[in-house]
Amino acid sequence: MRRSTARYSKRRNQDSRHNGGGGRKGDLSRFVGEAVNQEVLCKTARDIQACMRALNRAISRN
Repeated sequence: MRRSTARYSKRRNQDSRHNGGGGRKGDLSRFVGEAVNQEVLCKTARDIQACMRALNRAISRN
């Protein structure tokens, strides 16, 4: 998996920590990283399910 870096302005980072109930430096990047990982996992699961459905259809035809 490729690693990417999320960049935020200093003001946005401070605002998100202030308005988000506190937090430490880097929390916003970790949150975004976890959300991306979750979406990748969900997409992978959907792809596997689609492949399994296609395989089951192919097997049932024979």
